[in-house]
Amino acid sequence: MTSNESNKNHSTIISVFSGSKENDLHKFNVSVKQLFQLINKKKNITIAYGGGKTGLMKEIFEGCINNNIPMISVNCERWKTEEEAQVCLETHYFDSILDRQNKLINIADAYIVLPGGVGTLYEMLQAVTCNDVKETNKPIFVLNVNNYFMHLFDFLDWSRKCGMILKSNTELNIHVFNDPFSLVSKLHQTL
Repeated sequence: MTSNESNKNHSTIISVFSGSKENDLHKFNVSVKQLFQLINKKKNITIAYGGGKTGLMKEIFEGCINNNIPMISVNCERWKTEEEAQVCLETHYFDSILDRQNKLINIADAYIVLPGGVGTLYEMLQAVTCNDVKETNKPIFVLNVNNYFMHLFDFLDWSRKCGMILKSNTELNIHVFNDPFSLVSKLHQTL
């Protein structure tokens, strides 16, 4: 692991989990752009994200730059870019995707979950699990654009009915929003 650590002038780190694949749903990209414009209105926030500049990861990277939000890149060695090292407050590089994901979980005071694939779901469920077993109680803000996470939350409800999950979303500190305005409003109230 290498780290390019600058002085830390932030009070709250939010890890953002999202997809890195190009998608054809323009609404995802628009919502993420709006999200970072709104986050910019709350000072003393630093965004940690999984690095890279493709898919929604690109929207995070550009959203932070365009809105002057400090960012921390937590990436794998095989995907690092020179630009990250130049513009990020900190960069952390790992050989293993699991080490990368663990850093994103551990560095954060809160999480934002955007549409993504299995890596995004893994990160989100790891954060939920840490809250469930009371290792942490960090807020998890889910941006459910176009009901992207509807089936996941249906499954969690089904698991509750089967007695496999005992806590509600509220008890797990999960907050689900269909638009960035509602998410950031709750984020500002919470942090």
